[in-house]
Amino acid sequence: MRGSPRETSRERHHDEENLSAQQSAAEAHARVPGSDENEGWPAGPEASAPEGPQADLGLTSGSAVARALGLTPQRRLRRRVEFERVLRRGRRLDGRYFVLLAMPNGGSDDRLGLTVSRKVGAAVKRNRARRLLRESFRRLVRPPGSGYDLVAIAKKEIVGRTQREIDGEFTDRIQRLARGTGSGRPPAPGPG
Repeated sequence: MRGSPRETSRERHHDEENLSAQQSAAEAHARVPGSDENEGWPAGPEASAPEGPQADLGLTSGSAVARALGLTPQRRLRRRVEFERVLRRGRRLDGRYFVLLAMPNGGSDDRLGLTVSRKVGAAVKRNRARRLLRESFRRLVRPPGSGYDLVAIAKKEIVGRTQREIDGEFTDRIQRLARGTGSGRPPAPGPG
């Protein structure tokens, strides 16, 4: 009477002892098909890995990704002096989700600097705001020879917005910059 409450552990143990742990050759490697099961791996524990150039797996380093996205270090404002110059003398273009300050840089490419304060929210929200603004800048297509240093200052209203909304506002700010319209107000006083 198998499975009954009266069955002892000795009887159950006896049944399990008789199970075979052997597998047929077909079952042993059923998940790895045919001759390519060890392709690219050493033949055995003593064999060394293959040498020479390996196939490109399509993985790139961070700097290569940045170049592909158009965010090379040459396209970013990185030093405090660069930010302060734009904050003091740049043209201010107010928007619903961010303020854009722009100043000609004398070069042929636009450069972006981001300012996202804790007023925007927790770190996750601030990082998302940065990603949205960076992506809008990356999508921006401007004719060469019209280089500007741009500083985007995120407002707390940016939280929860879609990329499309940010792209629309970014495009509007750049069009206003090209037309020469803006608030005409000097930028807000900064630290220092």
